[in-house]
Amino acid sequence: MSIKLWRSTPVHIPILKDTKANDKYSKAVITSARQGLTEAVNYLGLERTDYVGIPDYASHCVIDFIGRRATPVPIRMFEQESPSAILIYDQWGWQKSEKARSDIGLMYPGVQLIWDRVDSLPMSYQALAESDENQADVQVFSLKKTLTATGGGLVWLQGKRWLRRHLSTDRELVKLLEQMTEKFEKNDKVDNKVQGFIFRECDYHLRLQEWLDSCAIDNVSAYEHRERRNRIEHFVNKFSVKELPQWMRDQIDNDASPAPGIWPIHSVDVDDNLLSEIRNKFDVDVRNYHFNFNDSYIDQKWTEVLAVPLHSEIHMETLEELIDCVINSSS
Repeated sequence: MSIKLWRSTPVHIPILKDTKANDKYSKAVITSARQGLTEAVNYLGLERTDYVGIPDYASHCVIDFIGRRATPVPIRMFEQESPSAILIYDQWGWQKSEKARSDIGLMYPGVQLIWDRVDSLPMSYQALAESDENQADVQVFSLKKTLTATGGGLVWLQGKRWLRRHLSTDRELVKLLEQMTEKFEKNDKVDNKVQGFIFRECDYHLRLQEWLDSCAIDNVSAYEHRERRNRIEHFVNKFSVKELPQWMRDQIDNDASPAPGIWPIHSVDVDDNLLSEIRNKFDVDVRNYHFNFNDSYIDQKWTEVLAVPLHSEIHMETLEELIDCVINSSS
């Protein structure tokens, strides 16, 4: 199985099935974080005439699901006091400093903040959302990108705790779609399209619900958080973290902070030959992407990097050999 940048299988810890620990999330988990972005826009009372600032290289799903209610516009195109809201994104789970968030309020007084934390994996979503309560009007988390690989999102409303999910009016529709998929036997293309429709458009997700019934979210997130942290240690041991900005080093040093999902290697020249060698030799889907190393959501400084996954699907031994391969390619 090829290792993707984001998880393609759900995290399971068979020995931990304390499902009562999910009580605080039982009415909060929605089908996807994508839908959570639209819910955030609705909660803030934004309409088509309201501009929402988004970062460069924002994903299509961000543009789509904000654009269903408001109008997304790159942050760099705004004059002072222009936007109704700004979406700030912890790219790949790398969390900028609190000052970077407060600077937005100084530049755009009264602007509403939607904090996109879909790649951030905390030890506890509840504890993290509570601790950062006053830094944004809305916080959006993704279970799909961090834990389940199938679906799931959480939306924290400042002062009101978790957004309560809607009643599952699509339950029967989703069951019928799952039955239809089975008729195609093991056709991944059909299954991916059906699952994509479900987590984009439906208020019920059968596979997500099965995962939620089998484990406790905080137990699984704490486990995967530690796995990611262990993998970060490999990069710290192989590369000079002094080359990284202080805000990234602070997150690396603080084990209690959210664990990123992807490491950006910027000290190598990335070409097609290196990408092909890694994919063929290690069966890991690394990518050549752009990363904002600047501690600012507004003044974005993009650098070409090699993006390498940190989630637990990539084995420690494979990761270490992959890192050595990258280092040797630049020597």
